Amino acid sequence: MRNFITGGRGFIGAQLALALASRGEEVVLLNRPGSRILDFLKKESKIRVCEGDILNVDSLLAGCNDCDRVFHLAALAKPWSKNKNDFYEVNVTGTLNVLEAARQNRIKNVVITSSAGTFGPQNGYSLVHEAKPQHRPFFTEYERTKALSVKQALEKYGSDMKLVFVSPTRVFGPGALSVSNAVTKLIIQYAKGNFRFLPGNGNSMGNYVFIDDVVAGHIVASEGGKHGENYILGGSNLTYRAFFDAVGKAAGK
Repeated sequence: MRNFITGGRGFIGAQLALALASRGEEVVLLNRPGSRILDFLKKESKIRVCEGDILNVDSLLAGCNDCDRVFHLAALAKPWSKNKNDFYEVNVTGTLNVLEAARQNRIKNVVITSSAGTFGPQNGYSLVHEAKPQHRPFFTEYERTKALSVKQALEKYGSDMKLVFVSPTRVFGPGALSVSNAVTKLIIQYAKGNFRFLPGNGNSMGNYVFIDDVVAGHIVASEGGKHGENYILGGSNLTYRAFFDAVGKAAGK
């Protein structure tokens, strides 16, 4: 099995690449020219790096040539950008470019990473779930464009290949300390004594999921997920108070 991964330098993508390589599968990582590949990825004989960009269809065509499936994780995940249109360009146009390359290379199995934020916040006492419609305007351009990318992917390429979507919640664990790994940064700061306040009254609740479970969720979605489904990859529901209590106990603080 040969896998093509976009966003392989990121928190989730890098761990996914390692997990697939440990299963004996080949991995092709798309890497933007000039970007540094993490050292632990270079050491894996099953992982090959190809230069390219999700905004360049030709590089995508070359990268996923002879691959059996695609994991598309590359995204603009920042909460803000000086140019608002960057979110649409990367998250929507970039996704469609990846799917066009997959179609031309006759790849029938694609997993696209979205975000649990696209399902919206909890409404009253009803928990958020996959069938729950978004009931409020999106908070950020990131959430709006990620939701739009799911819609357009199905509309334009749903008849050409199996498309499965996964939407992680707040991910934490070892790996690259990036925007996607903000919870781990918070854990480290708290353990060092550098984070000393509770957001709000401390009773707001969020869902936290360990990186290994998110990686496993991507693989299971590819192997057994249903076409067109969008699966939330979540873990434990915790208030900020409960979250920091758990971190404090684990860190001996």
